[in-house]
Amino acid sequence: MFALIARVKNLLLSPGTEWDVIDQEAAQPTQLLLRYVAPLAAIPAVAILIGLSVLGVQVGGQWYRAPVLEVALSALVFFALSIVGVLVFATIINWLAPKFGAARSYRQAFKVSAYSITAAMVAGVLAVAPALHIFALLGATYSLYLLFVGTPKVPFSVLHQIQH
Repeated sequence: MFALIARVKNLLLSPGTEWDVIDQEAAQPTQLLLRYVAPLAAIPAVAILIGLSVLGVQVGGQWYRAPVLEVALSALVFFALSIVGVLVFATIINWLAPKFGAARSYRQAFKVSAYSITAAMVAGVLAVAPALHIFALLGATYSLYLLFVGTPKVPFSVLHQIQH
């Protein structure tokens, strides 16, 4: 857990340096999915559950709480689609690699996909208060920046794969 927190902090505060560290790691996609992506995807899912069914929303001066079971199902769907999104995005990155002069490497593509969502998932904690959802867009925007910084730092070259 401490490694996950340190990785998140480093990606958010010094992404260039952290992407260099990530590039040197030989993490397998399955490990990365279970130890990094899933816990991060759980943040907004739990925030949605708390925000809509425990705290509720105010409409016209009245507080409304959504049924827990229905919100839990929605949160579970969000969680699953977040995981699927990372897998699909990694596949797309891997497929596009040759079009940008790089060799295909699903492991490297998965690293880029998995770590670039960090800011958006952390900002997902703002789903606990529906009025703050607009600020979650800042996290999504910063995730685009992480993608922009990380993609060239995690090379897909054949030589790079031989070294690892």
